[in-house]
Amino acid sequence: MPNIEHRPLSRVSQKLAELEEELLKSGFSTDLMLPVREALAASEQQFADERQRVLHKQAELQHRMGLAMDAAGIGIWELDLKTNALVWDKWMYRLYGIEPGTFSGAYEAWKNGLHPDDLEQAVRDVEEAVADVRPFDTRFRVIHPSGEVRYLKAYAVITRDREGGPLKMTGINYDITARTLAETKLLEQTKWLEGVIEATQAGTWWWNVETGETVFGDRWAGILGYSVEELTPFSIETWTRLVHPEDLSACQHELQKHFDGALPYYDCEMRMWHKDGAWRWVQARGKVTERGSDGRPLVMSGTHQDISERKRLERELIDKVKELDSLYNGITDAVFIADIETHRILDCNHVAEKLMELDRAALQRMHVEAVHPDDMLQFTMQAFARQARGEQRVVETEVQTSTGTRIPVSIMTSKLEFHERACLMGVFRDISESKEAEERIKAANQQLQASEQQLMAANQQLQASEQQLMAANQQLQASEQQLMAANQQLQASEQQLIAANQQLQASEAKYRLIFENLQDVYAEMDVATGLFDEISPSIIQYGYSRAEVLHSPARGYFAEVGEWEEFMNTLLTRRMLQDYELRFRKKDGSIVTGSLSVALYQFTHDSPLKVAGTIRDISARKDHELQIRENLKLKNDFISSVSHELRTPLFSILGFSSMLLKDNATIDSATRHEFTSIIHDESSRLSSLIEDLLTISRIEAGKAKYHPETFGLVGLVCSVVALFRRESAEKNLQLEEEYPAIEVAVRFDRDSLKQVVTNLLGNAMKFTLSGGSIKICVLLCSDAACIQVADTGIGIDPADRDKIFEKFYRSEHCEIHVDGTGLGLAIVKELLESQGGAVSVESELNRGSTFTVTLPLAASASEGS
Repeated sequence: MPNIEHRPLSRVSQKLAELEEELLKSGFSTDLMLPVREALAASEQQFADERQRVLHKQAELQHRMGLAMDAAGIGIWELDLKTNALVWDKWMYRLYGIEPGTFSGAYEAWKNGLHPDDLEQAVRDVEEAVADVRPFDTRFRVIHPSGEVRYLKAYAVITRDREGGPLKMTGINYDITARTLAETKLLEQTKWLEGVIEATQAGTWWWNVETGETVFGDRWAGILGYSVEELTPFSIETWTRLVHPEDLSACQHELQKHFDGALPYYDCEMRMWHKDGAWRWVQARGKVTERGSDGRPLVMSGTHQDISERKRLERELIDKVKELDSLYNGITDAVFIADIETHRILDCNHVAEKLMELDRAALQRMHVEAVHPDDMLQFTMQAFARQARGEQRVVETEVQTSTGTRIPVSIMTSKLEFHERACLMGVFRDISESKEAEERIKAANQQLQASEQQLMAANQQLQASEQQLMAANQQLQASEQQLMAANQQLQASEQQLIAANQQLQASEAKYRLIFENLQDVYAEMDVATGLFDEISPSIIQYGYSRAEVLHSPARGYFAEVGEWEEFMNTLLTRRMLQDYELRFRKKDGSIVTGSLSVALYQFTHDSPLKVAGTIRDISARKDHELQIRENLKLKNDFISSVSHELRTPLFSILGFSSMLLKDNATIDSATRHEFTSIIHDESSRLSSLIEDLLTISRIEAGKAKYHPETFGLVGLVCSVVALFRRESAEKNLQLEEEYPAIEVAVRFDRDSLKQVVTNLLGNAMKFTLSGGSIKICVLLCSDAACIQVADTGIGIDPADRDKIFEKFYRSEHCEIHVDGTGLGLAIVKELLESQGGAVSVESELNRGSTFTVTLPLAASASEGS
């Protein structure tokens, strides 16, 4: 504290005394100086009071500074640079975690408390400050005797002599541990965010919704082939201008739903204009980060990802699946795929189901041994082993169906990998007809040998028999040539199937890569505690909020504990997993399938081991795969039905025409007329089937052409009914008609309406048992004409009522077997609705059905009614 003296007043008092002595010597009274002395005394008292006030103020300031230093945790120290003695206040001892009695007060003792990794730099900072290289302003770590590490900040000033030599160093220390750890955590989070953006190849954007101001990142612009400078100045119109016009309204609709709170975040796929002149598919994701007091959106940010390659691969995958399915199910022979090691049947086509009279699921539960008869089993399994070794391609054996029927087959095999298993694919060809032909040839040879003895006496009969034998031989040679040609076609189809399978596998590999880096829910979990350390807000899609998931046990959100433990064991072994499927439990209790792409990592050497990655809901993909399989089954059933419907009339035509050609001279006219009628009927049936196929094909392709005209409805219906008279009589069905007294004029395509009536009457004939009745009526309604076809048939099961007008649909609940393709009613519906008509049905099971057709009236008829 500085010494406040009053020397000037002392000198004034002394001078005043000398002046009084001079006055006395001159004969004056000292009373003349009395006012001066009083003024001087008052000044001395005022000076004393002011000195006391200053001293009090100085003490108060020192006290306040001490309190501030204590509150801030600031320690004060001083180092004598001559003696190397170091002096600390109480806070310095607290900062270094030691008691005053345990510190020697030397500079070397201070260095012993520093962290070994920071010691060299701290000493260098002291030396450079003493040398006046730079001010002393540094930070370092100290180790408390308990082992705790703390971060300190240090400042100091150097006191120097007149020559500039250092005398002492005075400074402060304070604890910055909390701030340093926060900075470290912020750096880790920044690195994590940069890593996420780099891994996803996402472009970032920021939008002030109120002002329209936008900021796009370099990668956002790069996705579209631009630099940021080329798109400057930014605004929301920059984005609007680049979006495909057909996608803009849908994107804006999704954005508005997010603004209104209907969606937790904005997620939309769109096409955007690339600088090279092409449209690129982009997935935009974002979220409102700031709202006004009234809930209106103020600020929004998000990412862009280029998904053009994913879109292209999705299209290629669908095309490859269709191509493979056409090859696999287009083969007319049965195809089985069996595991070489276990002999388990892994897959088969629909022809195999028909051959074995079992569905695919039942066959996939069987082994190869169960397909063959017991007496052929040893021979067949030995051949299976040779085929697995590549020593044999074709073997002839027998299969035994579920009903016990034995069918001779020729099996051609090839090796392939199916579901990561070494397998044999066998093409089973029914050779029953060729075997029967061989038996017939053997019988003919036996008859020939017996006839030779008889024909020795009759040379003419011998020559006739020789001609028959030559003809049979030619037929056999022709059959062999056909068999060889068919075999070559089968081999070519097999090569195509193998190539298609390879292409499909390549496409599947590409498809898997598409999903490896897609981000849905980002999560971090501490391996030691099993708790979620971080979870993205998109977890809301599973019904959970971020707050309730954060710091909760991870295994509680997965369906099965066993699956979770297997996943963790696999991850700890491999360190990284891509597209790992695990079932996830939503908040409502439902189970979804998630695709996990995760890895183990540590941000720093002393940070805990964590799991980081993404969870993607692939339930929709699983459902899509199921839908594809259902569509394939529906198509296979249709192909099987059409094949059967085509084969039956063709066989009849071929059989009866062959008999007419071969035995023409011996067939009487009645039989010939009967054969000719059958050929005509089967040809008509075949023509009708082909016409149905062509009709539905034209309708689906949009190439159907209609020629509406005005004509009488009663006359057309009568002409169609006349075609079914003979069939109704043969089936013992009563066919009734009911028409109005006057003709009903309609405007419609005549051929289309004739096909509608034909299909409805044909359906009624198929599903009405002998002794039943069918009634067709023409009705005139207020503004339309109606045709009703009612029968007393088996009726329609309620489960099938909404599906009977679908293409290729055939009821599984029908108690009787009826041939057909499932196109008749679909054609009726398409023909009517495309021309302003309609069809409806009323039915009761086992009581019959009534189909009602509604047609537009001709203009004059409508006015008259």
